[in-house]
Amino acid sequence: MLRASLAALTALAACASPGSNLAPTDTDRIAAEPAPSGAAADAVANEVARSLDLRIDGRNEDALEVLDAALELAPEHADAHFQRGLTLAALGRGDEAMVAYARAAALDPGLAGEAAYNQGVCHLEMGRMEEAADAFGRAIGEDDEFARAHTNRASALVSLGRFEDGAADARRAIALGDDGALPHMMLGVAMLNTGEPELAVASFETCIEREPERASHRFNAGLAYEDLDRYVEAGRAYGAALSLAPDHAGARSGRARIRKALAQEVAEGPTYAPEVTKLYRSALDRADEGDMEGALADLDRARVLDPTRAEVLFERGVVLAGMQRYEDALEAYDEVEAVDPERANLSYNRGVVYAGLERFDEAIAQYDRAIEEDPDFAFPHGMRAQALLALGRSGEATTSAREGVRLAPNAPYPRLLLGRALEAEGELREALTAYRGALELAPNDGYLQQSVTRVEDAIGR
Repeated sequence: MLRASLAALTALAACASPGSNLAPTDTDRIAAEPAPSGAAADAVANEVARSLDLRIDGRNEDALEVLDAALELAPEHADAHFQRGLTLAALGRGDEAMVAYARAAALDPGLAGEAAYNQGVCHLEMGRMEEAADAFGRAIGEDDEFARAHTNRASALVSLGRFEDGAADARRAIALGDDGALPHMMLGVAMLNTGEPELAVASFETCIEREPERASHRFNAGLAYEDLDRYVEAGRAYGAALSLAPDHAGARSGRARIRKALAQEVAEGPTYAPEVTKLYRSALDRADEGDMEGALADLDRARVLDPTRAEVLFERGVVLAGMQRYEDALEAYDEVEAVDPERANLSYNRGVVYAGLERFDEAIAQYDRAIEEDPDFAFPHGMRAQALLALGRSGEATTSAREGVRLAPNAPYPRLLLGRALEAEGELREALTAYRGALELAPNDGYLQQSVTRVEDAIGR
């Protein structure tokens, strides 16, 4: 059983559907010999071109009808057969598609490489890995610099457990300029299964750079880090995978293993609990005094002594966020999730960090999660309103802010946000009421005083 996710293989069989980078075709080549001449030749060329437009629009059945009609006029038109193969593949009729590709290659040997490649893609879609590897090999035989043929043969070979051969093809594809995630993923899987986890980590981190929203890359990185006994990084990777795909069973199991391994590691080592507690309390005091650098230094030392103390990791995220080191804060919160996924306020704090990065859609998603976890927690409603305002969604912001005021009627901040949302909607009198209510709760707040004065001037009193 492969030690890394191969979910990408099921996505390979796009068979040159619009936008695919898997099956390059020469759609400008229309006529092939023997072919009709004169007006008949023009008619066939036009029909083949029209079929391509239909396929790009997703009208594959209509495209197939057009191609069948064209082939009645010109039964030996190679490109019509080739385009018919692409269309059949897009309809999920892989075996028929491969016959069409073979016919195209027989009529026009110049199509042999592309035909073999697309046959390989169809074999992959049907799970025929041996046949896929053979077909991609034929494509490579026609053109050894066909990068994506090397990439997809690597996929088939890795699925067959032929890791060294798969790694060779993946490296060849990368050298030829295939800059997608897939060749790096196949190289990583091969390295992980041949005892080279350091190289696997490098490959999976490249995959993450290429496709940051793909949970399987984070999961695979977790496996590689776990193989290296780098448990904190593994836990962070599994946590990131679960953030992208909450139902990812492998990532959930991996995170559970990491928590157990970290706990065991600490239990078998020296007991640093008193020193960790002392450093943690010192960090809190320093942070209260505004000494964020000193607080971070204490928390870093505590984290080295015990990487499983969730409160240390959590406070470290808070301090990093306070220093506006937002990316580092997100990593710190990933570490918290690896050891204590149910930690209170984790989603809320992530939302605050995303807002600091001006990634407001992600911030709103985290605030929504925090509200789901604790519907009576007022702050996520208020911060959600602020993020919505940043996106120009003042109506939704008003609704969120009103809920924040309802849940925390004696807190000034939700009323301030309600005032801002109402002001953005042009509801100045209601905004003034909200600002005045906030000012009553915080009479020395200069910003609130300015807000009241501004709106009073705007409405003339």
